[in-house]
Amino acid sequence: MERRNGHVDRWPSAALSMEGAMVLNPLKAVTSTPDGGDSALDDKRPLLLPPLRREVSTRAGQTASLTCRVMNLGYRQLMWIRARDLHVLSSGSEVFSTDSRVSVSGREGSWTLTIRYAQPRDGGEYACQVNTQPPIAQWFNLTVVEARAEIAGKETMYVQSGSNISLTCTVREQLVVPGTGAQIKQEGNS
Repeated sequence: MERRNGHVDRWPSAALSMEGAMVLNPLKAVTSTPDGGDSALDDKRPLLLPPLRREVSTRAGQTASLTCRVMNLGYRQLMWIRARDLHVLSSGSEVFSTDSRVSVSGREGSWTLTIRYAQPRDGGEYACQVNTQPPIAQWFNLTVVEARAEIAGKETMYVQSGSNISLTCTVREQLVVPGTGAQIKQEGNS
């Protein structure tokens, strides 16, 4: 590192992975101000735009998508992080999750974390983070609702082939509150 006019020239910083490895982009240098902030040489700092949906809900078995909108990303990387265990799921388009249901797609200004066949255990907080100094992040909450159907009765019913029967169906939605394991049940008849 070289000190000039109260600034330290260094490579762009990145969030540390769980193993402590740092991802660097050697293609562009950043000047660090004495207070630790970045001032990009092209003076265009990344900006996270308000999300279209911060609260995302899906049914178990469906696809969940969280979209982070960012301007002026430039050479920096956008990472998706799962909050419950601070697992870095991706950096740029590189996915670090061993779960094949998890993917990331990015195009100019928009990065989407997709979880196919979502399960209640996938519920919770997720963050998209840009490796500025200090890092900027946006938080999302994913809720996965599990629907169950059950046929309950005290009697065994025998029906002659070709006969018509009427059933009353009660649908219960079970909502698992992320991080607590608490379950909320909703009931309705149809």
